[in-house]
Amino acid sequence: MRELTLVAALTGACDPSRVRPPAAAPSLRSRRSLCYGPAGDPVTRLFLRELRMFACNHLLQPEIEAVFPTQAQLMTTTAKGDIAEQAVVLALMAAGKTVLKPISNGLRYDVIVDNLDGTFTRVQCKTGMLKRGATVLSFRAYNADARRPGGVPYQGQVDAFGVYCPQDGRVYFVPMAAVGSITSEVSLRLSAPKNGQEQGIRCAATYRIGGSSA
Repeated sequence: MRELTLVAALTGACDPSRVRPPAAAPSLRSRRSLCYGPAGDPVTRLFLRELRMFACNHLLQPEIEAVFPTQAQLMTTTAKGDIAEQAVVLALMAAGKTVLKPISNGLRYDVIVDNLDGTFTRVQCKTGMLKRGATVLSFRAYNADARRPGGVPYQGQVDAFGVYCPQDGRVYFVPMAAVGSITSEVSLRLSAPKNGQEQGIRCAATYRIGGSSA
């Protein structure tokens, strides 16, 4: 019962006080239907859709902080990176992509997308943040740590950035060609500039996974 209440609190699906355990466990047939599609696909489109909707709509930073305020505030950079990577992988899989995970963790890219035509796309996963009144999503096009405080850019070592925004749960796939020679911070516009500028503007909707323009 406590687990059901916690799930309800995390998802905001209903008032936790009104949660009731299921009357009976699902049948073997219904459980199998969640794992195998009609064509023998091990992960059905229904499962992927529901899983992605849950992650995007419920596992957002405000809800996590509401249930686990201390843990969320003390989240390490590594933990934030792990969350961003999982969000990007989930969004890519839900979009029908084949995602591979390298054995080594010491590479410049986090995951690889198999394009199923003999080519592969190396993806570096990043956490993006909303800025300027939530009109811009920004992420770093470099990696910095104690040994390399100036940062090391990714040009020539990755093919795209997978960017997860914990503030709204959206995920973006930004090819390196769109980043160009930028080695600092990349900005994606969520709304049109007030001055009407178009040149040099990267529209976030163009790169959103699962968005109307993606």
